[in-house]
Amino acid sequence: MSKRITCNEFLERKKETGRLDHINVLEEYTGHKNKLKCFCTRHSIEFYTTPETLLSSHGCKKCGNEETTKAKLLSQDEYVKKANIKNPMIKVIGDYLGSYKEITVECCDCHKVWNVKRAIYLIIKVKKCPYCSDAISFPNKLMFNILNDLHIDFDNEVNFDWCKFYLNGEQRQGRYDFVLSSSSNKYIIEMDGSFHEKPHGYSVFSKEDIKLIDSIKDNLAYLNNYVMIRINCSNVDFDAIKTEIYKSELRSILDLDLVDWRLCYINSLRSRLIEACELWNRKLSTTEISNILKISIRTTINYLKRGARLTLCDYSSSKSRWQTLEKQRLKCVCLNTKEVFNSITIAARKYNTFKTSISACCKNMSKYAGKHPITNENLHWEYYDEIKHCNFFAA
Repeated sequence: MSKRITCNEFLERKKETGRLDHINVLEEYTGHKNKLKCFCTRHSIEFYTTPETLLSSHGCKKCGNEETTKAKLLSQDEYVKKANIKNPMIKVIGDYLGSYKEITVECCDCHKVWNVKRAIYLIIKVKKCPYCSDAISFPNKLMFNILNDLHIDFDNEVNFDWCKFYLNGEQRQGRYDFVLSSSSNKYIIEMDGSFHEKPHGYSVFSKEDIKLIDSIKDNLAYLNNYVMIRINCSNVDFDAIKTEIYKSELRSILDLDLVDWRLCYINSLRSRLIEACELWNRKLSTTEISNILKISIRTTINYLKRGARLTLCDYSSSKSRWQTLEKQRLKCVCLNTKEVFNSITIAARKYNTFKTSISACCKNMSKYAGKHPITNENLHWEYYDEIKHCNFFAA
């Protein structure tokens, strides 16, 4: 039979553990299995436990939870690797101290630094940069990049004249996320976010209003010979959206197995604001940027103004006007006919096409601009200064 220890021996063993100095024993020790009243000075908590349990623990329940968390704590390298998988456009620059501790990060696009309130957020969900975020939802950017990756001709954020209706006594204009056509059908794709199930706090619409709007838009699309495809994006996790896309009718329309999903994911995390600034820095006009990103001129200018404030570009309204005039005065060549035009404006007027289309073609951002009125062939263009020294005109 083991010898029963005294109260002083128990307190000495408690001291020898080296981890219970913050625990005060408030009652006399009467046996190893008889509960004692204790007080944790670290968490200001009174609790009861047996001496046997106390000597093998770290203190109160909260002390135990903290130790368990430490035991599960990722290393810095492990955390950075996991965060980079979920948020490749955000760089971890601070020390990882725990899932629910703040951590310092840097945007890979605009290079601004800020603190994420809880480190675990970078592992479990997509985070947006508070400085250069474009306010476009992740599901919509993902579908935009999927269609681009498959080289599908489409329009997004489309307002049709026939999609107008009354709701709560006011006339509303319906807007569709994506519109595309094939040889036989016309399609509309709607990326239904979480607000379709639970309206945002700032929304003027109730859940019933949103359901009614969706029903009206579906019916109007059907009456105008469009096939409506709705993708459930209430869960904004990439894998969840990918699964919903594969479950939808899109699978029978598009060859989704050809999609570079990883590239689309990374591009969807990029800000359109950053893309607009990069295109501006490549000397593209606001109209050209608007056409490439499929956003309105107003949105393009707003992005560029914000980018200028972040020193990502040198946009100003005066520079924009000057740049447009300079482009219109650039000499260009029609490669099909070898005609030289003193300006893009003159060329566009002759072949009844857009100046921005010819400019995009000269920058190798478009394959052709306009068609020949007699041969109906696609017209290809180059800036005159780029080919005047070659033997193009020799033949």
